[in-house]
Amino acid sequence: MLNEKGFTLIEVLMVISILGVILAIAIPSGYNYYETSKNKTEQIFIGKLNRIVDDYITLKASSFTLDKTNSWDVKKCSIADEAEAYCKLVKAYKVTDDVTFANIINEQLISESDFISPKTNIKCNKDSLIEIYQDEDLVNYFRYNLDCVSDDNRNSGYVYNSVTFLTNGE
Repeated sequence: MLNEKGFTLIEVLMVISILGVILAIAIPSGYNYYETSKNKTEQIFIGKLNRIVDDYITLKASSFTLDKTNSWDVKKCSIADEAEAYCKLVKAYKVTDDVTFANIINEQLISESDFISPKTNIKCNKDSLIEIYQDEDLVNYFRYNLDCVSDDNRNSGYVYNSVTFLTNGE
């Protein structure tokens, strides 16, 4: 009678091959979840920066100087429902004051240690310029470009909801 303790070589090879197939499926999927979560975390970071910049502008709006010599045509849309949107054209004027994230850090709206992109772990340049505009309705818009964020989330900056700049004012 054969001693039936343990596994045969074929059984062990089958288990190893099954585990290999499972790992081949699980590892890329897990990595995609990891990258997606880092991307979403960076989007939340940018959203937080947008709210902080908006707070700073609200705090300092009365002291800004506007360049009334050049106006930008701005299309503002309010979306009542998905089927229709009401849009109107207004003039916007650029704020001539140099506003940077250093100003916001100095106002203690954000600390310098929190000014790091969570996806790239790169410290953002606090001297990055924030372009601020104000339209005829006294609504403020802003945009900026941070080099610390990943290419996935980099754009020409943030402009307030449903606003399109049509001309550059020159």
